[in-house]
Amino acid sequence: MVEISKKNEEKDKAQERLTSESAAQKSTLQSIAENKRDIENSKEEEIRQFAEKCQAELQLKWEAYSQQMLADAANYQKLQAEKEQQAHENEQKMNRIVKEHNKRVSEKLE
Repeated sequence: MVEISKKNEEKDKAQERLTSESAAQKSTLQSIAENKRDIENSKEEEIRQFAEKCQAELQLKWEAYSQQMLADAANYQKLQAEKEQQAHENEQKMNRIVKEHNKRVSEKLE
């Protein structure tokens, strides 16, 4: 009977130890799960902030590109107008020279 009682005590101690270890493991598992959630939330926030930063940079670059395109278009129109003006002036100058040449030729022929 003493031996049965001793075996029951050992069994009870083993059961207490298992219960205690199980509670500790459950607590550790809960802590790990909580840490995982915190890390995931933190990383999601980092990703969101990075995406916002990229979007803002993209917007700034797009605006700069648009402004540069407008400036280039205005410069092209200015240069095109200058080219046309120069061509018109050259044509008038050539017409004067031809007219003057024809006048001199006709004066010499007379």
